[in-house]
Amino acid sequence: MIPIGNLYYLLCYAWNRLDEQDFVDIEALPRQDLPNLLARILINGVKRLLRQGIDRIYVASTQDSQNPRGKLDITDSLKRGLLMRNAVACVVDELSHDVLHNRIIRATLQRLASTAEVDRGLRHELRLLEKQLDDVSLIALRAEHFSRVLAT
Repeated sequence: MIPIGNLYYLLCYAWNRLDEQDFVDIEALPRQDLPNLLARILINGVKRLLRQGIDRIYVASTQDSQNPRGKLDITDSLKRGLLMRNAVACVVDELSHDVLHNRIIRATLQRLASTAEVDRGLRHELRLLEKQLDDVSLIALRAEHFSRVLAT
């Protein structure tokens, strides 16, 4: 059996994160097993991400408004007869945290928090972090999600 500390240092090396090897106190883990190690790594990483600010992108949304903002969509407004109702269709770009890699993080937090092998204290921390990402959609994790993130 490989000691969990050795596995952690091996992961740091494989992920090219040797400079971050002291971010997780292996000795403080409630149980020296892989689920608890991965939970602690995720907790520390997500806390760091939240302090720095998670990624956001501009997402276009169409909305009908009597107070136009963004780009006016005159064609859509005419087709739907919005001008007769003193409204217009607008395309607005808004910053959103709801991007695929943030969805993967939230889903992973939720999944690990529901894993019985993870210590109760770590599960509680995972749930608290997941709640901080409530403006990010929850997805069912699939391998294709990771492939799409790696492709970008």
